[in-house]
Amino acid sequence: MQEPGNRAFCGSGLAPAALRARLGTMPRRHIFFTTSEYRGSATMQISQIMSDQFTYIGQGDSLERAAVLMRDQDIGMLPVLEENQVVGTVTDRDIVVRGLADGLDPKTPVSGIMSRGIHSIHADADVDEAAQAMEAAQVRRLVILDRDERCVGVLSSGDIATGTREPKLAGEVLEGVSEPAG
Repeated sequence: MQEPGNRAFCGSGLAPAALRARLGTMPRRHIFFTTSEYRGSATMQISQIMSDQFTYIGQGDSLERAAVLMRDQDIGMLPVLEENQVVGTVTDRDIVVRGLADGLDPKTPVSGIMSRGIHSIHADADVDEAAQAMEAAQVRRLVILDRDERCVGVLSSGDIATGTREPKLAGEVLEGVSEPAG
């Protein structure tokens, strides 16, 4: 197995700045639509738009290593893999809120702050299912698994926005993940 973080290319859709720039060009009052207005309009599979080249990290790797990988790859989430199985995820927000804000040493293993309950979906599911899963969990990224439960990619809300070319779907996902938990 390759060393965590050593992938040459990483992608989880558009970089946050690029996504903001793209969505920022749409009139805000026109990007949100009800689920019934677009569901079922396309049967594109996740595997067609997901990022299948991604960077991951091991649970023993440090917060500092995770932060450096995120900075260098311009990403906000890393799957945490052990023996080719996803055991969690760590986000830039996790590092700040659960790490730095609590005064943790940058050498602290990511296992101390990672989210263990992952949000995932299988690669052969359709994009509408992924959008619904993102909205329900209020997350901007899903870990994509094969049928053996191995990580094969990452799907971001940016991938949905650019891969489907359906602004209604992208707007609904953005609205759904941005609503306060209730």
